[in-house]
Amino acid sequence: MAGLIDWDLAARTAKKLSPAPPAVPRAEAADVVDELYRATDIAAAHVAELTRLVEPPVKATTRVVDRDDWVDVNVAGMAAVMSPIVDKLATASPMGKIGEAVGGRVTGVQAGAVIGFLSGKVLGQFEFFDKTAAQVTEMTSGRVRVKDCTLYETDTSFARYSE
Repeated sequence: MAGLIDWDLAARTAKKLSPAPPAVPRAEAADVVDELYRATDIAAAHVAELTRLVEPPVKATTRVVDRDDWVDVNVAGMAAVMSPIVDKLATASPMGKIGEAVGGRVTGVQAGAVIGFLSGKVLGQFEFFDKTAAQVTEMTSGRVRVKDCTLYETDTSFARYSE
């Protein structure tokens, strides 16, 4: 029986509908990746200081990814969350022949359209659904796109990033 959501089609659809990444020289992209790793290392301390909320240390790894990799991470996460529900629905209400033939494709395109749209909006996230360990995922293309209005930490205060 075909699944209610074709996750492979969702990933392909999201990648086709994702906005094009900004065109930047390789050296600038490498600088952005380095900056993202450094910023992630100090972000929790800044949040704790600003909010006066203290949390246990997070043991997440940081991955800086491009848009296609971000899509793959999020499709896998969505599939991990949705599969138990989808499996129960499929068991409770079996699909007919038409549903089996096209249902998973339609919902796969729908899920892919949503993820593709979000791929142009999200800069980073804390990912709980990684199979090995939690991770912080940051998208290089989003960071390059907004770097002229991103705040960064200086020695004593936050300041607007500008070149």
